[in-house]
Amino acid sequence: MRQINSKAAAGTLLFGGVLGAATSASAGLTWTSAQVYMVAGNLWASTDLGTVLAGNTITGDGASLSLSPVTSSGFSLTSASTGGVWSIFDFTLNFSTDSATTISLAGNTAADSNYLTILDNATSSVVFSRYFGDASAWNSGDLTLGAGNYSVIINTGGVANGGTDTGDVLVFTVVPAPGAVALVGMAGLITGRRRKA
Repeated sequence: MRQINSKAAAGTLLFGGVLGAATSASAGLTWTSAQVYMVAGNLWASTDLGTVLAGNTITGDGASLSLSPVTSSGFSLTSASTGGVWSIFDFTLNFSTDSATTISLAGNTAADSNYLTILDNATSSVVFSRYFGDASAWNSGDLTLGAGNYSVIINTGGVANGGTDTGDVLVFTVVPAPGAVALVGMAGLITGRRRKA
């Protein structure tokens, strides 16, 4: 009996420790403000952070633009066109990081004039940028940002009448810290063992 209690206590302590560490390790990125102007037949314009974070799809004659819900794990912005016109006049999401945070960017630059920038707002320096026609598209690989305030910006993009452009305009992913992934995995194992006991 004493041995079972000892195991349960050890499991509880370890599980509690794992949860605390995982929460701390996964913390990092917080969305702070937004400015979005997108057109696909209808204009969607919003500077209300909650409205933008909820995501939206706008459709027009043969075109659409979709922003997924924006979470601490990232978001995706996708387009579809069979000859209609869609545009992004300005798409800016501002965020802060409280510790070193790794992000990964992917997408396509096939649209007429999109350009993408990650800006360090404290120094007004460009951390990452890609322009229409860049051979490497918008794939950044893992990009580690220090603690600070940043913006992800897409400006002046679109598809001309009669053109087609379908797919991911941008996929913004927050890469989990390796320690956080391992700790969450350990928490799952410990929970499974406790249920069996």
